[in-house]
Amino acid sequence: MAVCCATAAFAQQAAKSTAAVPRLVKFSGTMTDTAGKPFSGTVGVTFALYEAQEGGAPIWMETQNVQAGGNGEYEALLGSTRNDGIPPEVFGTGERWLGVQAQGETEHPRVLLTSVPYSLKAVDAETLGGLPASAYALAGTVTGTARHAAVGTYPGSPKPAATPATITGAGTAGYIPLWTGTTTLGSSNLLQNSAGQLGIGAQGAAELTVKAVAGNGIYALTDDDAANAFAVEGAVSSSAGIGGAGVIGQSASEGGYGVLAEASATGGTTWGVYAVSASDSGTGVEGVASATSGTTWGVYGTAASVAGFGVKGTATATTGDTFGVYGITASTSGTGVKGVGVAVSQEGATAPIGSGLWGDTSSGSQAVLATADNTAALAAYSKSNSEATVFVENASTEQNSIVLATFGSAFTGYCDAFADGDLTCSGSVGGHAILPDAASGHREVALYAVQAPENWFEDTGSSQLHNGVATVALDADYAQTVNTGMAYQVFLTPDGDCKGLYVSQKSASSFEVHELGGGSSSIAFDYRIMARRKGFENIRMADLTGKTQIGRPLKSARAGAQNAAPRPNAVKGPRAVTVANTRESRVKALLETSKQAK
Repeated sequence: MAVCCATAAFAQQAAKSTAAVPRLVKFSGTMTDTAGKPFSGTVGVTFALYEAQEGGAPIWMETQNVQAGGNGEYEALLGSTRNDGIPPEVFGTGERWLGVQAQGETEHPRVLLTSVPYSLKAVDAETLGGLPASAYALAGTVTGTARHAAVGTYPGSPKPAATPATITGAGTAGYIPLWTGTTTLGSSNLLQNSAGQLGIGAQGAAELTVKAVAGNGIYALTDDDAANAFAVEGAVSSSAGIGGAGVIGQSASEGGYGVLAEASATGGTTWGVYAVSASDSGTGVEGVASATSGTTWGVYGTAASVAGFGVKGTATATTGDTFGVYGITASTSGTGVKGVGVAVSQEGATAPIGSGLWGDTSSGSQAVLATADNTAALAAYSKSNSEATVFVENASTEQNSIVLATFGSAFTGYCDAFADGDLTCSGSVGGHAILPDAASGHREVALYAVQAPENWFEDTGSSQLHNGVATVALDADYAQTVNTGMAYQVFLTPDGDCKGLYVSQKSASSFEVHELGGGSSSIAFDYRIMARRKGFENIRMADLTGKTQIGRPLKSARAGAQNAAPRPNAVKGPRAVTVANTRESRVKALLETSKQAK
């Protein structure tokens, strides 16, 4: 935000010297963002006074809403958010520099205030104990009669008060008295110790401690919707020390909250909790739930608005290891950050496994959604020697349940991994190889797997004829994976000149190879065996109609899901998708692609 043609003027009344002087400073300027674009409309701005042009902690600050014009111009009365305005001691000795910071922006170069605001201190110097000079009598003006009177008077002095009645009652030391009758005193709920610390209901280590036997300890309410008002505002102005907090909340209840924030507005941009930290090692919001049992939350936020956030975290730095939201759990069955869509699912209610991030939903499209443009939407890294980097499980008891589905929306290609271990893909299943290349050093080529209408296992080997005959034993491990009790296939390739080869005497453990025509050569030969896989002997071109999951068009499903107009960075939830209709449209596209290929 650039401050252009900034001026400061002191608002005061041209009246008698004894008239009350408003402790306000008029300030005007022009606001633009870091890109030079002017602000317009209502803008939240924080004004802070410093003793130096750079560095140091503010000696006074306030936040208020200002109205910016079309070019970003605005005016503000500093001190207008406080009943007593700007304290005179702020303009004691030395220079005063004004820092201006718009909400969501960094503070821009400070502006040196000129002599006008220092008149606040000058006006204070014209009084004695806050009273004008006319409230006091000059020496020698008291009459002789008054000198000898029990109660003297002088011109301009108030009349003597009547002798008070006898005050009775009893109280507790340290408690501020409370009138319990016209002439009796008792103890109130307010107390103050020798250190000057105040308490309401109890005395604590803070400057103000509030204890409620029932109900709210503190309830604050503001009806001001024009200014940037706060029902409760806390600030730590000291730049020294460790552990200072503007607001801190603690709860010893097993079902309580350290800090509970709720934005109940049904429209507009709302935040249950909004916090900003300007420190290089600071934290916007930190929540700690120290109870060892019960349902507790370090931070809990809810928002009823269709465009609101229960909790929102933003890290604006463009470098460094920053986090919008950071969650840690020390429990082996805990969760660092958990998000629930609609409601907790049955699986989520019983799952005991801890995690850094947990997404759960009882309905809707997905528990966790990842989106990206020109980078990976989801990435996982590990160094485990015994655990998978990505683990996917479907607890369904249906054999055709899908565990993992992949889909390319631009090419209508898909692959489905089923709960029974089957893998079905609309395209080729293969691999690739790296070959040397004289021009580029290497090139990569595609390889393709052989596919068949039945589930065959193959084995290959080599043997040799002796006087025209050879007996080949099946590999013992291979024989256990196939059903050799059914017919299996053997293909032969002679490695020398002969009359030809044929197979006979097939059994569950071996087969014989002979030379045609009763030949007696002793040549070597190669063989390939095809046998049906155990458990899949009777399956041929199994019908998968309606059983595959050919992706879901999440991108189109999300369009129009929200009734409210979208706003920047708002995540629109996907609406329900009819999988049957989606599958039918994808199958038609696949068939059309197949026809075009033919």
